[in-house]
Amino acid sequence: MKVTAPLLFDCLLALLLGCFASSCNRDQMEVANAEVDKVMTVVDAPPEFEGGMPAFYKHIWKNFKLPAACQESYIWGKVWVEFVVTKEGKLVSPKIIKGLGDQLEDGTLHPAVKAFHEEMLRVFSHSPRWKPGTHEGVARNVRIVLLARIIHRQI
Repeated sequence: MKVTAPLLFDCLLALLLGCFASSCNRDQMEVANAEVDKVMTVVDAPPEFEGGMPAFYKHIWKNFKLPAACQESYIWGKVWVEFVVTKEGKLVSPKIIKGLGDQLEDGTLHPAVKAFHEEMLRVFSHSPRWKPGTHEGVARNVRIVLLARIIHRQI
């Protein structure tokens, strides 16, 4: 079969258009994946801990071990913890956004408070999996802020 110039041009044009279309699809897919990977705060269905929030607070209470630095201190207060539940249901990136706040004169945290915060982050980091949050029917990464209150009274 003899290849003519118009046939060769048509083949090259189809090949170029095919490459352009596939790169557009790849770009669209990357944008769609970036949208799904974005951390959201408002979703149609928020993440759920199996058994609900009472079960999650029970997990915290059961696993929180009062640090030795806190044993002789009167520790009380609210600790606000921010974290992300991934689209796979894993709790990641916990951080204290408002802690007990007992600072020393030099601006550092009191050792007992620092130990308390570290233990709270440890407990959150070892959380069992959650049911991921969804938005528009797709599992999404969702940022959550929770209040955790642990009271220790000196006896």
